Order: sequence, then C-alpha cells, then structure tokens
Amino acid sequence: MDYAQRSWIGASVEKAYHSLQSSKNLIQEYEGVEDFLEFETKKEGQKDSMGEKRWYAAKIQYNRVQPIKERLGADHVEYFVPEIISSLVFFRATNEYVGVFEQDFFSRIWVYRDPLTRNPSPIPDHEMEVFMFVCTSGKQGLTYLGDDKPEYHCGDLVRVTDGPFKGTEGHIIRIKKDRRLVVSIKGIAAVATTYIHPQFLETIEESPKRGIIQ
Repeated sequence: MDYAQRSWIGASVEKAYHSLQSSKNLIQEYEGVEDFLEFETKKEGQKDSMGEKRWYAAKIQYNRVQPIKERLGADHVEYFVPEIISSLVFFRATNEYVGVFEQDFFSRIWVYRDPLTRNPSPIPDHEMEVFMFVCTSGKQGLTYLGDDKPEYHCGDLVRVTDGPFKGTEGHIIRIKKDRRLVVSIKGIAAVATTYIHPQFLETIEESPKRGIIQ
C-alpha cells in the first residue's frame, strides 16, 4: 500500500470518527431536549392541578361564620354555608388559595385534609351539588347528623323519583324507627331528610346491612 492510499484511508477513518461523534452529540442533545420537555410537561400538569378550582370544606371555630363569608365574598370565591350546619363552610377555590385562606384565619378555621397526605381534601362536584340541593330543597325537615360515619352508608342505595328531592341519591337509614334518606359528603358531614314514601324511591343497590341509628 503506497503513501497516497494510506493517507486516503486515514482521512476516511477520521471523517467517519467525527461523523460518529456528531451523531452521538445530536442524540445527547435530543435526549436532553426530550427530558426538558418531559419536565416542563410535568411541571405544567402540576401547575394546572394546583390552579384548578375544586370544592373544599372547613370547620369554623365558635360558629363565627360572618367574617369568613365576608372574606370569601370579597375574594369573589363561591361558597356555601348550610343553614342547619353553621359550623361548616364549603368553598370553591384553588389549592393555593386554600393555604392562604387557612393561614389568614389561623386558629379560626380547620380545613378538612387527607389523613395520609395532609393535603386539603377536594370534594367531587357531583357530591357537592347533591348535598347543596338537599340542604336547600327541604331544609325545614332536615336533620344534621354530624360528621360522616361508615354506618350512614349501610342502608340500600336509592334514588328519589318524585317530590322536592327528586333525582337525589342516598342511603336509607332507620332513625328513631323512621326510614330516612341520608345524604353525605364523604368524611365530612351527613344530613337526613324527612320521611320519603317508599313508592318514591328507586333501589340502585341493595345492602346486606341495614342502617339503624337509635
């Protein structure tokens, strides 16, 4: 092999080496961009979650609800305070607002939180809508049962087919020998309606356990 051939082979190898290095650099750059985009997507997703408005509940100390309502109204935050439960306020806001709100009313309100994560517990919209409907449709005969408990979910799951509570779903519980419809917000509060005739109740799911509250 003469000098010219060796030079040509050497130049070809060097060119191939540089081409390979360029390809590796491009791959690394691409992977870097891909990781960056994935990070930004996750960050945006977290931001959207933090910025999404959800329903939350807070227990008001000493039933001093008026300052709470005034503050929420001034901040243009949608809220609901049931007449029969003056110690509770429900409000629709972002997770970020919940933290600020709780801090500003430190020791005067207690926001319901997830027992494991300690994050504020959001309430599903449908659950909240049904609860508000029941609390405003037949408030004269409602009974506040206090915090939600497992025994309030033992009776048959039914749907009301007629009357002021038409469309409402809840569990039939016997309270003081009277069959009542119990509607609750999981882990927070439960209310019982007045007696509803069985002909206006459609069974959705039968329960092997009968709910009885003495």
